[in-house]
Amino acid sequence: MTNAFLDILNGETLDLKRIPHLPFEDFQNACLEIVKEGGKVVQYFAYEDENENEDEGAIKLMAVLRTDKLMVAGCDAPDAYPSFTQTCEPFHLFEREIAEQFAIKPEGHPWLKMVRYHPNYRNLPDLFGNDYNRD
Repeated sequence: MTNAFLDILNGETLDLKRIPHLPFEDFQNACLEIVKEGGKVVQYFAYEDENENEDEGAIKLMAVLRTDKLMVAGCDAPDAYPSFTQTCEPFHLFEREIAEQFAIKPEGHPWLKMVRYHPNYRNLPDLFGNDYNRD
């Protein structure tokens, strides 16, 4: 597989438009391949792209990985996806945080639980069954 990630420098400032935006399956396959070949997960997170439309931005995923260089890519976030952690453990805490913050379910995650205790940012039903109004 050809690496579709953008090589970056530590501390480099980038315009989001420069970061490769991949189809989810390509993004997932590239992330897993890089890490399985010895790469490290520096950051993997979800964010709201407020430029998508004025009412509510689209949710995106982004990964920063490291081999002998730093690299970055992103994709549109699905509501649920096959967990990266099922086959590549270094993603586990990042996926738990994405599930907690954005109610995006990593299906098949072997240790899916909250990192912190708070409602998600999208006001969607809590993936963990919590009722924050009762506490």
